[in-house]
Amino acid sequence: MELTINLFIIILAITIGVIPSFYDLTKKQRGKKKKTKIGWFTIVLVLSLIILQIFQIFNAENEKQLLKIDQQKRDSLSRDFIIKNNKSIVTPFSDGLRKYGLKYDSARREIEKLVKDSAKKITVINSVKPEPSICATEFIYGKDSTSLKLITTFCTSESAAYELKGTLYFIVREINDNLIYASPPWRLNVEKLNINSDISISGSLNEHVKTIKTVYILVKATYKDKDGKSFNFDSLIWCNSHQGGSLTSKESIWIKDFYKRNGVK
Repeated sequence: MELTINLFIIILAITIGVIPSFYDLTKKQRGKKKKTKIGWFTIVLVLSLIILQIFQIFNAENEKQLLKIDQQKRDSLSRDFIIKNNKSIVTPFSDGLRKYGLKYDSARREIEKLVKDSAKKITVINSVKPEPSICATEFIYGKDSTSLKLITTFCTSESAAYELKGTLYFIVREINDNLIYASPPWRLNVEKLNINSDISISGSLNEHVKTIKTVYILVKATYKDKDGKSFNFDSLIWCNSHQGGSLTSKESIWIKDFYKRNGVK
């Protein structure tokens, strides 16, 4: 429809522009100028052009309104689908947790344990122990590999961890397998570590940028659950610019012994 209107407008505009070049639009009669038949025909064409342009404006506005209504319908259907889909996921998830005496607190984003108090006939909610860990490491080399920044990311599962405080100690294993105790250690001080989120800390290892093969990270820290109960967080991992993970038993003994010889127990 719009294409047809545009085509007519173009044809009319060209016709109106060409007619005066070939025909007289007026003629003198008894000393007065009067329009010729071609002149009247041209006026009709001009009026037709104006009407088509007005119609085009109204048509475009109408299509805009129809698109808006259609978009609102699609948005409404999309919202209904999301709500229905969420219910189909959340309800079985909540029912499944309830079977094992657990409950998901969506506000806190924590899984909690339900304990039945038969004497008082009420339900007491006990928090599930948080499980913090190092969930990612990243090496960032500077220009021409003259500097090295190590980013260590912490996350938690089961529930949120509070007052995560302690120290990170580093050992650098060089290309020739020589071990170097990298100082100073980093301080870890996180007020709250939420489930499904993470917190990163970073520092420089510039002095080892040319010779580094592997970095061993030892975390010695404490944390609390939401009820204020304290736990220890001791973790030892290895990482390099490509990957990382847990140590083998033999490697763990070797590295821990090196830490002890440098005063870290």
